[in-house]
Amino acid sequence: MAGEKRPGAHNATGPRDAVQASDRTALNILEAHSDPNVKNGNGRVVASDWMPGGHLNGVGAGSKPTASQDAQIGLAVALALAAVGIKVFPCVRSRNPKKDKKPLVNDWPGVATVDPDQIRAWWDKWPDARVGVPTGPATGLFVLDADVDKDTDEPIGERNLLKLGFDVAAHPWKQRTQRGGWHCFFRWDEGCPGNTASKIAKGVDTRGDRGYFIAYDLDAILNVVEALHA
Repeated sequence: MAGEKRPGAHNATGPRDAVQASDRTALNILEAHSDPNVKNGNGRVVASDWMPGGHLNGVGAGSKPTASQDAQIGLAVALALAAVGIKVFPCVRSRNPKKDKKPLVNDWPGVATVDPDQIRAWWDKWPDARVGVPTGPATGLFVLDADVDKDTDEPIGERNLLKLGFDVAAHPWKQRTQRGGWHCFFRWDEGCPGNTASKIAKGVDTRGDRGYFIAYDLDAILNVVEALHA
């Protein structure tokens, strides 16, 4: 497909350098509406999750993005990732947990792309879409997903991983999820597990070949790509 790059072909130092000048306005909007009180494990502001017409990360800080700004933010995140060789595809954004995060395109492993024209066409059609990112050989990324308890919000995934000897807090490459859990990133290879749910431990999922995750923290993902594919 036109515009394809090898996974991890990093040619940018940050999100502002990862998109064309015409798209930088959207990234300015993204940063302006981030919540300064919500930071990831590396101390950076988490600035890439939002609900249409609502606050980033569901936290009542900052002003509300307009509908047109919502669309610009999603497109900007998708284009920024594509610009560094990370394939993306659109996913449902819904307050209904049974629908939320589901792919909006058929055969998403086959059609995920870095082609900016296709990405713009998708976000023209679904302007409030979440940004899905494939794991496995498509991007060279493997994700360990430490969930929180759905009822109590207790960090059960993180606690159970610590019992197994893995300290999420000490892992340098991660993004905070919308519910308050963590996506820990690793370099994918054929020895990585596939896609599992609470198999390793309760509250711990894995995303490998033909899996995907939602992009929440643009800076964190760009830094992961730069580090793991250097």
